[in-house]
Amino acid sequence: MLWIYKGIRHGRRLACAAVLVAMAASVSAGAAGLGLRDAEELALNADPGIQSVKANRSALEEMAVAARQLPDPMLKIGLMSLPTDSFRLDQEPMTQAQLGLVQKFPRGQSRSLRSEQISLRSEVLDESVRDQTLQIILAVREQFLEVAKQQHLANINAAALVVFSDLVDITLDYYATGRVQQQDVLQASVELAKV
Repeated sequence: MLWIYKGIRHGRRLACAAVLVAMAASVSAGAAGLGLRDAEELALNADPGIQSVKANRSALEEMAVAARQLPDPMLKIGLMSLPTDSFRLDQEPMTQAQLGLVQKFPRGQSRSLRSEQISLRSEVLDESVRDQTLQIILAVREQFLEVAKQQHLANINAAALVVFSDLVDITLDYYATGRVQQQDVLQASVELAKV
C-alpha cells in the first residue's frame, strides 16, 4: 500500500508540472489560455497514480467475485493393482479403475467473508482515488491561481510602465517650462526605474 502513496505524491507533482507546461505553452503561443476545468482534466488524465489505483481496485472487485465462488471441481482418474508385467486390466481380479469427481466445500461462511473482506479493501482504494483526485484538483487550482495572479501582475506592471513613462515625459516638459523643479524630474525617473 505504501508504494501507491509514494506514486501518488510523485504523480501529483508530475500532473502539476504537465498543467504548468501546458499553460505556459498556451500563453506563449498567444492562445486564449487553458481554462481551469481543462487544466484539472489534463492533470487528472496525466496522473499515473490514479490510473494505477483504479486498476488495483478493479482487480480487487474481480477477486471478490471469485472468492465468493466454489473452487473448481476436479476429475480424479486412477488405476490400482495394475499388473506391471502385461498391463492387462483383466489379468488380475484385484485390478481397479477409478473415476471420480472431487469438489471442495469451504467451511461455514468463509467464502462470503473472504469476498466481503476483499470488497472492503476495494472500497478503501476507491476512497484513496477520491482523495487523490481532490488533492490533484487542489494543487492544480493553487497553481492555476498563481499563474493567473502572475499574469495579472504582469499586465499591471505593463500598464504602470506606460503611465510612468508618460509621467517622466510630462515632468521633463514641465521642467523645461519652469513649472517643476529638478527634484520632481528625478523623482519621476526613480519611480519609472522601480516599475
